[in-house]
Amino acid sequence: MQLILETVPVIREEDKDELLKVMPSFVSSTWEVKRPLRKLLPEVNSEAIDFLEKILTFNPMDRLTAEMGLQHPYMSPYSCPEDEPTSQHPFRIEDEIDDILLMAASQSQLSNWDRYSL
Repeated sequence: MQLILETVPVIREEDKDELLKVMPSFVSSTWEVKRPLRKLLPEVNSEAIDFLEKILTFNPMDRLTAEMGLQHPYMSPYSCPEDEPTSQHPFRIEDEIDDILLMAASQSQLSNWDRYSL
């Protein structure tokens, strides 16, 4: 956590307050980043650093969305807007877990029939 806090800025006041409560010894009193990505990775081009700074944020709410990330100039060689579908509804992990649990239950029921010869 200390390495993260030395490299990634903490922008939101609520994050700062929470960090001060939970781990005050890791927090710099000035909230300055001691080792910015630009200094850690001097050989990396500025667009790549800008992209990293926008996806490696302390608070997930401050990060680029997938769509915004694909539109970033650094990602342009890898982006194909015509072939990048967007979901009509937000991703919910609960939906995925429900599907996995249903599949596991179904497999379990099928395997119970294996002990009977047909």
